[in-house]
Amino acid sequence: MPTLSNFKIGTRLAAAFAIVIALLLLVLAVAVSVLNRTSGTMDRVVDDRYAQIAVSDDIKNVGDRGVIVIGRLLMATDPAQVKRYMDEYALVRAANTENFARFEKMLNTDEAKAIFAEQSEARKAYGAAVRKLFDLIAAGQREEAMAVYQGDMAQLQVRYYALIDKMVEYQSKAMADDVARAKADAQRSKLWMSVVAAIAVLLGVVTAYSITRSITQRIHGAIALAEDVAKGDLTPRELPQSSDEIGRLIAALQHMVRSLHRIVSEVRQGADTISAAAREVAQGNADLSARTEAQASALQQTASAMEQLTAAVRMSADNADQANASAASASQVASAGGKAVGEVVATMSSISASSQRIGEIIGTIDGIAFQTNILALNAAVEAARAGEHGRGFAVVASEVRALAQRSAGAAREIKDLIVASTEQVGAGSRLVEQAGATMTQVVTGIQQVSGVVAEISASSREQSMGIEQVNMAIMQMDDTTQKNAAMVEQSTASAKALEDEAAHLNNAVRAFVL
Repeated sequence: MPTLSNFKIGTRLAAAFAIVIALLLLVLAVAVSVLNRTSGTMDRVVDDRYAQIAVSDDIKNVGDRGVIVIGRLLMATDPAQVKRYMDEYALVRAANTENFARFEKMLNTDEAKAIFAEQSEARKAYGAAVRKLFDLIAAGQREEAMAVYQGDMAQLQVRYYALIDKMVEYQSKAMADDVARAKADAQRSKLWMSVVAAIAVLLGVVTAYSITRSITQRIHGAIALAEDVAKGDLTPRELPQSSDEIGRLIAALQHMVRSLHRIVSEVRQGADTISAAAREVAQGNADLSARTEAQASALQQTASAMEQLTAAVRMSADNADQANASAASASQVASAGGKAVGEVVATMSSISASSQRIGEIIGTIDGIAFQTNILALNAAVEAARAGEHGRGFAVVASEVRALAQRSAGAAREIKDLIVASTEQVGAGSRLVEQAGATMTQVVTGIQQVSGVVAEISASSREQSMGIEQVNMAIMQMDDTTQKNAAMVEQSTASAKALEDEAAHLNNAVRAFVL
């Protein structure tokens, strides 16, 4: 059988509140029932009983006003007054008729309806007496009318009013009975509500005590466990188990204690391990610091040597740049010489061509001189044939022949000179062509030397840049080594601090009882 502690706290509280709410609803139902009955009774008292009494009083008051009007009618002698009083009584009669109709609608009991029937009969009889009275007055028989007023009409009025009083008495008694029943219902309701309230209070107290006791007892156990943990006592212990929230809380606390026990044990072992490792790290950092300092010294020496090598390579690069500039200048001069030699070769070729052209012209002149000589010879022959007449012509022909012979001799001399000059120009042209070929080779060689010198200059420059980069790298390595040395010192200090913290942690975890 499940105990109260096996139910969830929410379920227990919900059940307790449900019981209290149910009892409150029961009290409320009793109160509402009583109020409904009381309200119905009061509605009957106010709407039925009191209203019927009020209408009965209105009927009686209107009847009294009619009696007064009839008394004034009996005393009146003027026909106009008689008519006015009769009209006034008609209004009174109509008002009472309306009251009777309204009163009849209010009746809801047989006894009240029986009294109302007697009332209606008495009213009809009284009304007949009043009409008889009015007829006698209208006929001028005032004494007979007075006799009817004092006789039958007075008796009928007494009976009519007695029935009205009887209705009022009946309604008053019924109203008193309703009030008494309402009081009795109220007393019973008070009793029932008191009983239900007492039961609700009793159940509430019992439920609250049971739930509070089932919660506080187990909470005290959880508090004791938590206080022991706060004091450092991690000894595992067993507590009563349950399936409610507090049971889960206690189970969680026990699991926490076991976990803390395991964690503290592992932390204690870890603290010892960290302390030993910190000592080893401190020793290793000391060795590393010594090696780092030695490496830093070696890097400084290397950096100094690299700076000297950088200066030498930079000087070689500058000399190579100067040689490259000189080679470029020589190449330009050689190129200009090659162009000049080429121009001389072209000029010599032009002179050779001109000499050949002059030789051809001299040959033409020689041919012309030869033909002139032949013509002059022919002219001399013809002059000799002419005799005396041709003597002057023969002289001219002889002079022309001599001139032609001199022209031919001059032409031969010029031709010989031209041939010799042509041979000399050819020899000079060949020498100039050889000089041009040699100059071309010189230009090509100088250009090759200039290219090699340019490559040497570029290589020297690249080598200088590379050495500068190596120098910068060595400087960075030196800076890094210095920083590493500082970091090693910091690591040594951190290792020492870690060792101290490990010892402190070891002392702290030893405060727990395992």
